[in-house]
Amino acid sequence: MRPGPDRNASLPLLLGQHVGRPVLDLNLGVTTSVKLLQRIGDLEKSYPSVVIVCLGPVDLGYLKGTREFFDEMRQIILSMESLGVFVVVLEVPDDEFARVGVDEDGQHFRELARSTKAFFIPNVLEGVIGSREFTVDYRRPNAKGYDYIAYRVARRLESVAWKTR
Repeated sequence: MRPGPDRNASLPLLLGQHVGRPVLDLNLGVTTSVKLLQRIGDLEKSYPSVVIVCLGPVDLGYLKGTREFFDEMRQIILSMESLGVFVVVLEVPDDEFARVGVDEDGQHFRELARSTKAFFIPNVLEGVIGSREFTVDYRRPNAKGYDYIAYRVARRLESVAWKTR
């Protein structure tokens, strides 16, 4: 998730503060899953124990369709898991997904997590979107919104305990 106006309010930075360990931000900006697959080697060099995959409609827009998007994400997750990494999939529901008929009820994200055995955290934006307190424009999280999301993700990760290699 891209930070809002406050660059110090990125989800990885705030999540690291909540879990008490550094969280490496490999945000690639606007990219495709094909390019991400090519960077699995870079990921391996950082020796992560946990990888959080956060996908949004912008990611989908660079692929030909829903099946291709989720098939490529499945490959990426399985590649990370083959390195011994515990993978967490964050669902970022968005009107754009619904508009193009993708994952209106989270089915594709849940299936992606189930088929790869990744840990699934549904609707990470719940309680944030539409809130004046947590958003810049009722849609994009502000610093307080990112902190709220990071807190919720950290609590869910505590429930399964951080796994290590």
